Amino acid sequence: MAHVRLFANLREAAGTGRVDIDGASVGAVVDSACEQFGPAFSVGVEHSRIWLNGEPTELDALVVDTDELAMIPPVSGGAEMYFPQPVGVPQEVVVAVVVWSVLSLANLPSNPSVFVALLVAVFSVWTWDLRNSARSFGRHLGIAAPLAGIIVGAIATVFFAEKGNPAVGMGLALAAAMVVGGVTGVINSKQRDLVAFSSSILLGVVPGMAVASLAATRLGGNGRQYIWVFLGTASFAVVGTWILSRLSPFKGLDSFMVGTIGAVLSGLLVALILNLGVVEFLVISLMTALALVAGRALGTVTRTGQMFSQDGAPGWLALLDGTALAGAVFLPILLIWL
Repeated sequence: MAHVRLFANLREAAGTGRVDIDGASVGAVVDSACEQFGPAFSVGVEHSRIWLNGEPTELDALVVDTDELAMIPPVSGGAEMYFPQPVGVPQEVVVAVVVWSVLSLANLPSNPSVFVALLVAVFSVWTWDLRNSARSFGRHLGIAAPLAGIIVGAIATVFFAEKGNPAVGMGLALAAAMVVGGVTGVINSKQRDLVAFSSSILLGVVPGMAVASLAATRLGGNGRQYIWVFLGTASFAVVGTWILSRLSPFKGLDSFMVGTIGAVLSGLLVALILNLGVVEFLVISLMTALALVAGRALGTVTRTGQMFSQDGAPGWLALLDGTALAGAVFLPILLIWL
């Protein structure tokens, strides 16, 4: 008899988040659960990830009484059942493509105001998506700290850019997120335990600093070109990795490795096209790519409380988790190497 944990839509369909089910294999346990909880549950399981004792598993894996199975739908909380895109492209990939397309278009005009405004919108929605994903796993993260960091970071960056020091916005975004996160942690009893409190602070700091960092980069000298490098590096890591993982020559390769190498080459290619320093931007693209990988891993932990080594975490904007951390460190990387 396996101990089965259900999340998000599966939990809604079953009416419980934890149940014991007999079965000699993972497939047998899944079949029994589908029979027990009905058609809506079966549809959800069809598009879910199955984990055995914290690791991805196959349906023919054997199960003993002490084993724990987790059934995780591919999207965050809510009662509606998810149906896959009819063309076979996951909705998170579609959303990522739309986001990068919009940011790319916003980077075209010489006036950076639209780009900065869209940064605020994108990272605000990303914060909400991450928070909802965490809640579907029973994790309570605050929303006030990240919104404070985002708003203060954007306003302070634009204000101090006029005085010739836009990087000050990053420090103020950090301070605002930590102060608000600390206050809400004291007020809200659900955020007082160490894990929830630290996660809320981290969630507050990263998007605010990302907005301030990318806005300051765009407002500085050669800002538009530097943003193109960032967009090229990040967009390949988000979308290119997913595409390559579906191609036969790359199947079985570690997605982190493919994403890192591809992101570095993509950023370097953009730098070459824009006639920027090759050596400098090789290092900058590499460090940005590593931050993208770290951010992706950080996103899975923040959303679910577990580290997913290959698959991403549930959520409409989960593919942008790495972008948030990479954006937060992009300006410091530029200041170090340029």
